[in-house]
Amino acid sequence: MTDPISGKSIPPDLQATYKNEFSRGVKLFEESLAAYETTPPDEVAKKAKFKDVMDKALKIMNESARGFLSASGKSEESKLEKDYQSFLAHDNPESYKKLNEDIRHLKEYT
Repeated sequence: MTDPISGKSIPPDLQATYKNEFSRGVKLFEESLAAYETTPPDEVAKKAKFKDVMDKALKIMNESARGFLSASGKSEESKLEKDYQSFLAHDNPESYKKLNEDIRHLKEYT
């Protein structure tokens, strides 16, 4: 695998590190999403903390994806980002379902 930024080959042990970090990010995002969704709407501060964790998990996923994901995996990761923004704008059962589907697809790459 080649680093798209530097153009250099990524050693297998570093690829494994990227993959591990990506997996941890997916898991953290998934857990925070579930907690966010089950937190009552009137607990704004608590929901904001879960959103912050999801934002940070997504950043970790973005940074580690380049180290091991295929083009189709990166496409799935981009879809998650887009659906996450849609979820934040329109928190409803359909947007929540799409996010969970995206997470399930991304897990296939880890």
